[in-house]
Amino acid sequence: MIVILASCSDEVQAPAPPREGIALEAELGTLDGALVAADDSAASGGRYVWEPGDPGREGANGGFVEFKIPVEPGSYALWIRQRGMDSQSDSFRVTWQPADPQDPFSTPNGEDYTFDFSESGSWMWERVLLNRDQNLNRLTVWTFEKAGTTTLRFYNRENGSRLDALFITRRTDATDETQAGVRAPK
Repeated sequence: MIVILASCSDEVQAPAPPREGIALEAELGTLDGALVAADDSAASGGRYVWEPGDPGREGANGGFVEFKIPVEPGSYALWIRQRGMDSQSDSFRVTWQPADPQDPFSTPNGEDYTFDFSESGSWMWERVLLNRDQNLNRLTVWTFEKAGTTTLRFYNRENGSRLDALFITRRTDATDETQAGVRAPK
């Protein structure tokens, strides 16, 4: 089991995810733009990340939360604990840039990198399935050819979308949180 103890700082770097995965608090990432950390006693660790504002509006200031994630060569799946209040506040754009800037990487502008999650009004775990993959009925998997520190970003897309925690695993074929071994950060 890996436990990360950190406070908000300019940069938080996690250890490389083992097969059983690694859990991170969203508010410990580097916040930029309009995204802020807020309190909620039901959130993991009592805090989460969001852009305040009227639901259904595009994120006005292009904010994001960023994580530096060391990886070994291989494939990874990403799960988040999120809270979608309604269909107007239930998405982020997600990118995970390889360590080597020469490797292929696309910008998050566009529906291909959008992750529309469930609107339940309560906190829940959900696998990140980008629209580009959902449209082809396949699971989103990030594959890295080289070891190194990668950059994982969640860009605000809609005001009111809430991100509580992340879980990164090598169990890329898992379709539910039990199969993936998803757990909250300690």
